[in-house]
Amino acid sequence: IIGLFNRFAALLVYIWFAMFRPQEWLFTDISWLRLSLVSGLVVVVPSLLTGVFPNLIHPISLGAVSFLLSALVAQTNAVRPDIGWQWMDYLSRLILVCLLGITILDSRRKLLIAVGVFASALGVQSSKVGIVMLATGSLRLLQGVGGMFGDNNEYALGIVMILPFLIATAQNFDSIRGSWPSWLRWGWWLAVPLSILAIIATFSRGGALALVAASLVALALQRRRVLALMILVLLAGGAYWFADSLPGYRERLQTVQAGTEQDESSVAGRLHFWQVALNMSKDWPLGIGLKNYEQLYNRYDDSNGAFGRFRSVHNSHLQVLAELGVPGLIAWIWLFGYSLFAAFRLRSGYKDTAASPEEQRFCFTMGNAFIT
Repeated sequence: IIGLFNRFAALLVYIWFAMFRPQEWLFTDISWLRLSLVSGLVVVVPSLLTGVFPNLIHPISLGAVSFLLSALVAQTNAVRPDIGWQWMDYLSRLILVCLLGITILDSRRKLLIAVGVFASALGVQSSKVGIVMLATGSLRLLQGVGGMFGDNNEYALGIVMILPFLIATAQNFDSIRGSWPSWLRWGWWLAVPLSILAIIATFSRGGALALVAASLVALALQRRRVLALMILVLLAGGAYWFADSLPGYRERLQTVQAGTEQDESSVAGRLHFWQVALNMSKDWPLGIGLKNYEQLYNRYDDSNGAFGRFRSVHNSHLQVLAELGVPGLIAWIWLFGYSLFAAFRLRSGYKDTAASPEEQRFCFTMGNAFIT
């Protein structure tokens, strides 16, 4: 209800709903309520009626709109237009809210609060998993919580991505505290090791690799690297000790290196799927439509079904190339490239001697979080 009269509050509700997915935690099916659509409408409709419009001139906005337009062009080649239109609807709604977010998040405090909600919505769940891990000494998640975190790999990667934002929120707590109790800061700090345990609980190899990569990047960005290294070693040591005690976890990670016949088949399958995507892009330079790779896979599969039918590409970049074509890939690379440029530019603000210590801390910590 508050969101109907306050654009910022409406955006926070949308972010929380998208990340926490409360409908997944109920014993009854409430999907018919279309609460995700409702929360989106609460953001969009009152915004447009009150003169709050999507930002269409920011470089990231231009990249996002170009990405959407390339998907629309690729839709003309779709083997299954119905699937393409379904994902066009999803993508257009998501981009619309994101572009509104650029307009609504017009202050440092608003951005910090939004980032805190973004990280906490998933961090509450991952922390609960971490607590269960500590209490039981063993847990394996075979799936995620639904939506974009549907399986264990997506869930693990999602958790890795919120870790730097949990840290940044705790580091900037004084800037957003207001009337909030001081112990909340420690809640965000505590969520970090608990969430690492949740990543281990997924037994996801991709999640483990992402955690290592994120940790190394975060370490390289710190000014006090010795202190950061000590903290990282403590966290890594604890995580390694705990993970090593889980039956089958070490063996699971060792399969990252192809050794057995099954592992080699898995690697060969990935390479085959990627080659199929490249072959598709040669025939369809403007793309084959969103989520249509699986539908067209059988036609391009020259292995006679050795790796199954209707397979996924298992590579986001090549999926964009196959499904959205060369224009989509250019927009995709632009989004990544400019986002990194903007994050590094934000980070450099800590050197501004005219800025207050609070502003310098914001630039440094948030820049690091976005880069990581």
